[in-house]
Amino acid sequence: MQGLAFQDSLTGVRNKMAYDAYLAELKGRIESGEVKSYGIAIFDTNNLKEINDTYGHENGNSYLINSCRLLCQIFAHSPIFRIGGDEFLAVLIGRDLENRQDLLIQLKESMDLTKNASFPWKQISIACGIGVAELAKITTIEEVFNKADKSMYENKRAIKIAEHRPLSRDEE
Repeated sequence: MQGLAFQDSLTGVRNKMAYDAYLAELKGRIESGEVKSYGIAIFDTNNLKEINDTYGHENGNSYLINSCRLLCQIFAHSPIFRIGGDEFLAVLIGRDLENRQDLLIQLKESMDLTKNASFPWKQISIACGIGVAELAKITTIEEVFNKADKSMYENKRAIKIAEHRPLSRDEE
């Protein structure tokens, strides 16, 4: 039962409840000195509302599943959580933390490969921001999360500008 309680029913990744439990564990690992540095990557899918409104929620769900699958492939060594409707999060430790810039490049390249897909729900667009605690003991998880969140919204704005589309009220 606990496994089901911690799993997002749509995507199969861990959910917000699992994220909250993971944070408690992470705090303990930081305090014990086991984790010396870590990062938080926040991902927000773009265009979900338009897909839902135009093509229906079933296709919107396919878009979320496809987006999540891509994140899991790229950030394969990190736990991925669905923390909101179209928001995902990864906690980066070890290899994924060290290679975060390369992983962001892989994510962008993989999204670019979907631009010409025949259906909009297969055209993946995800805004991403990363916050890093180089010295985990002197930086709070909340500070790292807020840095990642701010960076993600900056990335979302840049994507919208590149697409020549204004941010909707939901994205601000």
